[in-house]
Formats: sequence, structure tokens, C-alpha cells
Amino acid sequence: MASGDCLVVECADGKFEIYKVWAEGARQCVRHGISDRSTAAHIAHKLLVPDGQTVYFKEASEPDSAIRPHVEDQQLRMVYA
Repeated sequence: MASGDCLVVECADGKFEIYKVWAEGARQCVRHGISDRSTAAHIAHKLLVPDGQTVYFKEASEPDSAIRPHVEDQQLRMVYA
């Protein structure tokens, strides 16, 4: 992630938070309590202006190494037991 990008995090309660990424990877929460992923992604895309390029996604329970670019038509990942 680069300065200006956004990170959408799905919290354990099913709500979403949006973080703006600043220099050296520092993150600032700019929105929280968003009820659905598509709304969170839409807001994050608007927050990219003027300096960001990409919206990223991860679940709160995942490590930072699981951060990935957000894909608009991304389906929920299947988990096999």
C-alpha cells in the first residue's frame, strides 16, 4: 500500500471501517460503522482523491499479510473444513 491508498477492514461484528494510508504505512481511521461492503468500497474509492490509487481489503481477524486489492465483484472466500 502507498500513501493515499485506502484500506477497508471487515470487523468481527460485520461492520466495516475505512482507513486512509499515510507515509510509511501509518493508517488513520476515517470512517467506521459502515453496514455493508459495497458502501464501504464506494466511500473508500471517493477518499482516494487526490493522492491515492488503490482500495485494499482485509478482515479484522486476518494478519496484515492478508491485505489484498479490493475487487468490486469479489465473492466471499469459501472456507473448507
